[in-house]
Amino acid sequence: MSPIVNAVSLVIAKVPFQLATVVLLFACAGITKPLLAESPVAVVQAFEPVVYPQANPDLSGKWVGRWTADATAKRAEHGGPLRVRLRATGPNRYQGIFAGRFAVVIPYLYRAEVTQHGSSITSVKRLGPLGAYRMQAGVFGRAMQGRWNAGKSSGSIRLQRR
Repeated sequence: MSPIVNAVSLVIAKVPFQLATVVLLFACAGITKPLLAESPVAVVQAFEPVVYPQANPDLSGKWVGRWTADATAKRAEHGGPLRVRLRATGPNRYQGIFAGRFAVVIPYLYRAEVTQHGSSITSVKRLGPLGAYRMQAGVFGRAMQGRWNAGKSSGSIRLQRR
């Protein structure tokens, strides 16, 4: 079997129909070298799978993962563990309890209202003289990932449903 047929078979088996159609069209048009590189598996690895998130998934429950702060001119990238418990308080609204650690040993715990917008969430929590903590994340099945910022600091969060 030719490398093109192998590549198309792998793509069709592992990714959504729309992406398989694009790869098949490229293959039929003879544009295979840039897509295939040295291996038919490169086609599958070159594309991120398309995720079609549920319109308003229920996000209640425990989420566990990590937060990471972006590197700056004065500080290297750093982060720590993060646990989130979401409890529904109304349509598209949750009470979130966020617990984690920063600077390796300093624990934190705070509550914040979380608003759901389809498959994404937002939260803003006032931190007194430090300003506000803002978080936006997307939910993809059992995974949640997004960005946060507080004052001049910013970073990312990655959580898995427990």
